[in-house]
Amino acid sequence: MTEVYELPCGFITEAGDKNDALRIYREDYGRDAARYTRKDVKQKLVQDIEEFEKKYGLVRRDPSTTESGHDYMLETFGRDLDLVAERVDSKRVWTIVSGDSNGAAAYIVPGYRFVNRIGYILSEKPFTDESEWFWY
Repeated sequence: MTEVYELPCGFITEAGDKNDALRIYREDYGRDAARYTRKDVKQKLVQDIEEFEKKYGLVRRDPSTTESGHDYMLETFGRDLDLVAERVDSKRVWTIVSGDSNGAAAYIVPGYRFVNRIGYILSEKPFTDESEWFWY
């Protein structure tokens, strides 16, 4: 069974255990990976998007008014990013991040993130637990 793991640098991967997560990181980043050990790897509990919507609610907008054309995902540039920047400290900003080197897995994580970002989501309710993650 695979779980989701994160390293302090923002690297996220699915792996069988912490050692496997480190191995994947080292394969992708080589020598730079030597600075991390098992204690640096954090396991994440990941729930699905339906749970996210039930718990926090999605702020939906007219797709014609967003850079992405989506009703809830905001882009990482232009007026979408301006809207996110206005709310960075509100605890209602979530970042959609790529979770592996080929971009096949994506997660919704609390707060404004820059590394591996795909887009942003605004929630109706603020998050209280920064360790809560959701599948996207």
